[in-house]
Amino acid sequence: RLWLRVDHVLVRCRETRFLMDFTTTIAVGDSTTSAVPIPSIHRDVSWRECAWEHLAQHHLPSDLRTWQLLDQGLDTPEWQGVLKRIPA
Repeated sequence: RLWLRVDHVLVRCRETRFLMDFTTTIAVGDSTTSAVPIPSIHRDVSWRECAWEHLAQHHLPSDLRTWQLLDQGLDTPEWQGVLKRIPA
């Protein structure tokens, strides 16, 4: 997760998730040999952004002090929920 805050201007969050799927297989050799798993990699990227003056409309904190808690490394599950409420 990468998030950016420009004080009194906007809040932006970019999340990237990767999933490796090992359910796809191919047969190797004749029919008596077993199948070999072929990994498939999926990437999911989401961009979220909200102008500062619209934060309250999305039930997000609009006071600067609250957002500064993330600068101190206080990335809690509650804050992860707040960042997910930033509109896409």
